[in-house]
Amino acid sequence: MAAGEGRSKARERPTSHTLYDRTVRTVVSHGERTGHLEVTVTLQDDCLGLGGYRRVHDMRLFVEIRQSDLEIVRAEADMSAHPHMACVSTIPDVQRLLGLRIAGGVNAELRSRLGGSRSCNHLHTMAQSAAQTVALSHVSSLQDEDPIFQQSDYAPFYRRAIELAPRVVNTCAVWRADGPVVPDLTRKPPSGRTTP
Repeated sequence: MAAGEGRSKARERPTSHTLYDRTVRTVVSHGERTGHLEVTVTLQDDCLGLGGYRRVHDMRLFVEIRQSDLEIVRAEADMSAHPHMACVSTIPDVQRLLGLRIAGGVNAELRSRLGGSRSCNHLHTMAQSAAQTVALSHVSSLQDEDPIFQQSDYAPFYRRAIELAPRVVNTCAVWRADGPVVPDLTRKPPSGRTTP
């Protein structure tokens, strides 16, 4: 993908108090290739600055991820609005995402590849959103193929999620191993009863 012209036209300021408005949207889909996910992240920033209130960032990151090991196998970026012509020089940096696995430590690894002065802060933000959303969408991708997921209520659904995607444990305060959800879902049922 290539960079656009960079400058957008001034637009109407939503309110007299609005300084900055950021929108990040992340979509995870089954890929065109079997066994792959495709993730598209868009980032748009409108702000008050040089030339009035205008869109200073309009960017897109696309990554393809192999589902079997959640490794990034393809990465592309585009900038159709950016504040400096030098911004476009960071587009090739997304190739540093190749080979990255969405697993524990991914945020630190993203920081080492794209964070700070290593690349564009906004590409880094989009890569973080892609990684986090892929992790969150793992159960959704399994649900498409698993009849137990499709017909379960709360406890059987989340027991199945832990069974098939154990890495969900310890991803946040609610899902920590000793937190409010996991112990109840992983507790063995009393003898004589089976867990659906």
